[in-house]
Amino acid sequence: MKDPTTIQSVMERKSFIDLGKKKQIGVTKKKILELLIEKPLHGYMIQKELALRYGIKISLPTVYEHLRDLEIIGLIQQSISSKNRLKRPSKKYHVTEMGREVYRRLS
Repeated sequence: MKDPTTIQSVMERKSFIDLGKKKQIGVTKKKILELLIEKPLHGYMIQKELALRYGIKISLPTVYEHLRDLEIIGLIQQSISSKNRLKRPSKKYHVTEMGREVYRRLS
């Protein structure tokens, strides 16, 4: 996606619409992208880092809502890993190439 018009057309095509609600890249979603560009994180760690670094205190369900929105529009993906049979599989979120490009354009 080297052509800037490509990202614009993708964003327009997706329209940031989910179930009739308009979704935008606000401050919190931008900060989540910033954290995930550094390294993949779990939802709980995202919540902790938002509070520690930026003073953004939001509930864990709200974090997952933001993650879902970012995933729907293709800016992040989740990966599931199972460490052993006794633990539940864990989800980590990471930024896609489109997410990196959008973050660069928002900065």
